[in-house]
Amino acid sequence: MGIGDLEEDGEDAEAGPPQPHHLPGELTVSQAEQVLRYTPYGDHKQGISGTLFCTNFKVTFITPNRPVNKVSTQRNRLVGENDIVLNNIDTVYQVSHGRRKKLFPTSGILGHVKHLEIHCKDFRVHSFSFKFTQKNEAKQVVNAIVHHAFPTRLELLFAFDYAGDTTSTEVAPCVPRYKLVEDWETEVERLEAAGYKATLCNKAFRIASSLPECLVVPRSLDNAVIGEAAPQFVEYRIPVWSYTHPGSGASLVRMADTIPEGAHRDVEEKMLSAIALSHISLKRPVVHDLSKLPVTLSDIQTSHEKLRELCMPSSRKEMLSLDANWFSRLEDTRWISVVAICLQSALRVVEDLIDKMLTVVIKEESCSDLAPVISCLVQLLVDPACRSLHGFQALVEREWVALGHHFADRCGLVTSPDTEQCPVFLLFLDCCWQLLQQFPSAFQFSEMYLAVLWDTCVPRSL
Repeated sequence: MGIGDLEEDGEDAEAGPPQPHHLPGELTVSQAEQVLRYTPYGDHKQGISGTLFCTNFKVTFITPNRPVNKVSTQRNRLVGENDIVLNNIDTVYQVSHGRRKKLFPTSGILGHVKHLEIHCKDFRVHSFSFKFTQKNEAKQVVNAIVHHAFPTRLELLFAFDYAGDTTSTEVAPCVPRYKLVEDWETEVERLEAAGYKATLCNKAFRIASSLPECLVVPRSLDNAVIGEAAPQFVEYRIPVWSYTHPGSGASLVRMADTIPEGAHRDVEEKMLSAIALSHISLKRPVVHDLSKLPVTLSDIQTSHEKLRELCMPSSRKEMLSLDANWFSRLEDTRWISVVAICLQSALRVVEDLIDKMLTVVIKEESCSDLAPVISCLVQLLVDPACRSLHGFQALVEREWVALGHHFADRCGLVTSPDTEQCPVFLLFLDCCWQLLQQFPSAFQFSEMYLAVLWDTCVPRSL
């Protein structure tokens, strides 16, 4: 960077080499100078020289002939174009003589690292060379990347270190967190759901740890009945209200499976009767059992891994080969088929909800995976408020966050062999993208917004 550039950017020429932009609570762990960054699938004969940093939040590459890592305003306000968020790293490879060696946090680097490939969950590949880097610097920065990219405990995630600025005076619509009774009552009133009530039956999470303290349940149920029925459902996840269509009076309710060996085998029937009493015409609800869909969590995970392999060829030659029959290979992943299954299931729910004016109970084992996918798609189809930016944010906060989707497990935020990973939220975003392509004028947000959400919530492969 020349003197003129420094003056233009307001930098001091004596300030030393450029440093990465830090978020509050972010610290540089290690760095290596004279690192070469190669263009993905290039010939690796020429690279851009710069400094590679590893912080407790990201890996970032800064070149001396470019502006200091400024935050991008187009895609993500937290990271720049040369940043790799640690939680977005899927695998790290040490490359030698064209062969890849996968690196693990427990293995460590003993010898000299000459070439490094970072494969990300968002299908990007970053390639670095340490040909001109001091051996100890290269080893330290690689070890830091591998160590911090694969945390073994939830408390090691950067979210626990982040110390955001709470003094901002920026005025923005407040997205309800659905922790207060008032948040749920506002939604019940908006949708004219007279047969349902907000209750603190789960206060201090005494019933279910994966449900919010405040829930919306059929008005005929009292807290004692709810507390008695909860142990008969998987993870104590009792039936909870999601939506009521003001025109038909029919509602959308989410319910977990009952435990087969439960003492009260008639508890599900009692819950369905209470839901029927909440209907304006006392109609019995129809149950959509998601276990009968021709797709499982394992199928979704396998399909996503095939999609990842298709989008991340190992060489330029392989990339050109895949491009020749891209669409047939995409079909072979079955990812598009899974998206279609979800959209078709949501449409069947809408038909019962609107055309037949029937309350629909979405039933799933724990009611926290495909249930929020279908529930959100239904509300996007029938409720224009959910297609606004603020409404969509509230929808995700309510159906995914408050009602207990297991993000840490499904997205592989923590390295553990005991959790089942599955990109359920990504599947939902892809379904939204399909709707957005068909009805672009019906949404207040664009595909760029969905892409940023995708990039911030991509699961690690097994």
